[in-house]
Amino acid sequence: RVSEPSPGVPRATGGIAWQLAQARNGLFAYSTEQAALTVLFPAVAPELAGRADSPGGNGRLFVPVATPWEPRHPMATDEAFGAALWGFSECVVAGRAHDCSRNAT
Repeated sequence: RVSEPSPGVPRATGGIAWQLAQARNGLFAYSTEQAALTVLFPAVAPELAGRADSPGGNGRLFVPVATPWEPRHPMATDEAFGAALWGFSECVVAGRAHDCSRNAT
């Protein structure tokens, strides 16, 4: 029932740490189904098709299901920063990570 990128507390730790992690997840984490719907909704919702802020455009974050989450950092809507980040990401994915920081601008 963890819906975060981190695997959380490994089961191998056992004992009280595992029990506390499970209690935290039960109280604060989304269920697996909710987490999946949060990702799937903007990808398949007909009302978002063709919109500039749909996943095919500049993307938006929806948390939880179908609730748009407005960006809070000013760089989140900066087009020049977005282009630089995209270029950096392409560089890393292409396997040229050692060149990426020098060519990011």
